[in-house]
Amino acid sequence: MDVPVRTRISDYHSYLSLVLGLEPRSAGMRNSEIREVMNATSDFLRGASANDLAKRGRQIESLLQRVVEISRPRHQPRRDPLLIGREFRLIAAQSEDIWRYGIPYGWLAENFTTPSHVLPFALPAHARVGLGHHSGYISVEEGQLLKDMFVLLELARGASRRMSGLSNTIAEPTSIDEAHATHRRLTAVNMNLATYSRLGVVSAAAFVETFVNSVGATEASAPGRSREDGEILNGSKKGRFLGLEFKLEHFPAIIRDDRKAPIVLSDEKQLREPFRRFLSETKGIRDASVHFAPSKASILCTPMEWLDRVEHAVNDALAVAKEFWKACYPARGFPEYLDHLDGDRLTQDAIERLSLDVDVE
Repeated sequence: MDVPVRTRISDYHSYLSLVLGLEPRSAGMRNSEIREVMNATSDFLRGASANDLAKRGRQIESLLQRVVEISRPRHQPRRDPLLIGREFRLIAAQSEDIWRYGIPYGWLAENFTTPSHVLPFALPAHARVGLGHHSGYISVEEGQLLKDMFVLLELARGASRRMSGLSNTIAEPTSIDEAHATHRRLTAVNMNLATYSRLGVVSAAAFVETFVNSVGATEASAPGRSREDGEILNGSKKGRFLGLEFKLEHFPAIIRDDRKAPIVLSDEKQLREPFRRFLSETKGIRDASVHFAPSKASILCTPMEWLDRVEHAVNDALAVAKEFWKACYPARGFPEYLDHLDGDRLTQDAIERLSLDVDVE
C-alpha cells in the first residue's frame, strides 16, 4: 500500500527525533543545521495543505532521507527507519513522558544494532535510556535501590557521628530547660539514625530482590528458552509466586549452559555467608519493617545496633548480588550499569551526592 507523503515525512521526522534525542549535546548529529531542518519540518507538518505537500513534500522527504543516512554510522537501524519512526511516535503518544523518563532499552536493542554508543553493554531490557537533556543516562530500578542503600548508609553514619559529637561536647546542664533541650536534640539524632538505618536495611533487601527479578526477566525471553523455564524466570511456577530463596538457588541453573546450581539455600548444612546473615537478619528486619508482627524481628533497638544492622545489610546485599551474578554468569565481569557492584565507588558516589545537596542562599 502506498504511504501518503505526509505520513512518510512524519515517520522520518519521528525517527530522526529519536536518534537526535539519543545523541550527547556535543555530537555532530545535533548541529544547528540539522536542528534547523527538524524545526522547519515540524512547522511544515503543522500547517501544510494538500497543495503544499504536492509542491514541497518530495523535496522535504528527500532532505530527511539524507539526514537519516548521515545518522547511520552512529545509529544502525535493524529495520526500515520509517517503521521505527512510526512505532516511536506511537510509543510517545501512548506511554509516559518518554522525554522525561526515557525509552526502554529492550525496544532500542530490537530496532538498532548499536542502540547508543554512550551506553554500557548488557543492559536489562526494562532499563530506561535517556533522551534529549537526559541523553547518555540510564535509569533502572535495581540501580536506584542500590544507590539508595548507600546514601542511607552514609546518612546513618553521619547521624552516628553527630550523636557522638553531641555526647562528647555537652556539658552538665545548668537548668531543667537546658537539660530538656539537650535531651530533645539527642533524641532527634537518635531517631534519625534509626530511620536512616531502617530504610537502608529495607532498601538493601529490596535491591537484592529487584536485581534477581531483573536478571530473571531479562533471561526469560532468551532464544530457545522453554516455556516452563521462562515462567520460573519471570517469578512464578504453575501460577504461584516464587520466593527469593528459590530464585537465588534455581535461576543460575536455568541460565547457565551447564545447568549447575552453585548457590544452595535449601540445605542448612550447605547454607553459607553472605546468604545466611542476609536471609536471617536483613530480610527478617525488612519483613518486620514492612509488615510487622510481634513474632518477627524487633525494630526497636539502640542507635549502635541500628548502625550495625545497616552496615551488615548493605555489605551483605552487595555480596549476595555478586555471588548471584557470578553463579549465573561465571565468565562475565560484574554489571557495568551497576557500577560493577563496586562498594568503594558506590560509597564515594553517595558521599558526593550528599555533598551536592546543600542549601544555596
